[in-house]
Amino acid sequence: MKGLYRPLYNLLTAGETVTSLEHTIHNLRRKNVYAIADYIKEYSKTNEEIRANDKEYKKLAHIQDLNYIALKPSSFNFNSEYIYPLVYYLVRHKKKILIDAENAEHQEKIQTITNECIQRFNTHTISIYKTYQMYRRDSFATLQQDMRIFSRLGVKLVRGAYWNQDKLTGALFLKKSDTDTAFRDAMILALANSQHHTMVCTHNTKDIHFLIDSRVAKQHIVHASLYGFLPELTNTIVRANIETYKYLPYGKMEDAFPYLFRRVLENPYILRYYFI
Repeated sequence: MKGLYRPLYNLLTAGETVTSLEHTIHNLRRKNVYAIADYIKEYSKTNEEIRANDKEYKKLAHIQDLNYIALKPSSFNFNSEYIYPLVYYLVRHKKKILIDAENAEHQEKIQTITNECIQRFNTHTISIYKTYQMYRRDSFATLQQDMRIFSRLGVKLVRGAYWNQDKLTGALFLKKSDTDTAFRDAMILALANSQHHTMVCTHNTKDIHFLIDSRVAKQHIVHASLYGFLPELTNTIVRANIETYKYLPYGKMEDAFPYLFRRVLENPYILRYYFI
């Protein structure tokens, strides 16, 4: 199995260790692209696994050229007693935290954890980013509400990565066009609210060109994409003077299978790079 996945793993991740992650961060910075560290381990349940995850995340606090860290609540079994102290540690080391939304089953718990982190840590600056999955029917209304409630909100806009798990829950749009409309509406809302900071995470060409055309002196909007994706368009975004980030998943290869599987299902075109 590892032999089958190895080329795809090498293409879409920053390797298995913090050292390989740092090397990839350095290479990106030479291209005027910034990094988001994304430890790949998900759905940990035992105390031993959770302690190991906590230790791994804390290593990221000491990487000099890294400002953003993605945090998966499932890595800590959605337990706030583990998550809040870790977030405090990372924020104290001047890191910004993008809290993943994950699948619909755990959405209520993630919303509670994320909102509490925003209230605790976005007091003087924006350190916590909330993920809005725009394939969810309720996400645009939630974004509007949060922009009213929170004086400092970090927004991470995505379409969503758990369609195959969640499509029968009733929480998602069933037509791609409805998701596209919601995503565009969220971008327009973000552009109009400069007191918040928005990371637009998309591989959609139309979204990217809309962002480039709309973003005149809009320093509160940045773009992010997955490592290994958009090899041509990334340079276009950089040349448009839009701050540009790459999600850098890293970690043990056996922990990466769910991530790699979701990425290929969402973006099957990536396989053309794999087979060339």
